[in-house]
Amino acid sequence: MAEGLNRVMLLGNLGADPELRYTQGGQAVLNLRLATTESDLDKDRVRKERTDWH
Repeated sequence: MAEGLNRVMLLGNLGADPELRYTQGGQAVLNLRLATTESDLDKDRVRKERTDWH
């Protein structure tokens, strides 16, 4: 299997403390609740925000 490095940058706000757990095989898994907000102007030039949870 080819090895490589993937890099991801997530910018947002945490909605809760990170949760660290381990699989039965000892692999660490970290769960995050991350909110990102996007803002845009509507047709009347009023700023609208939309928050998505990931």
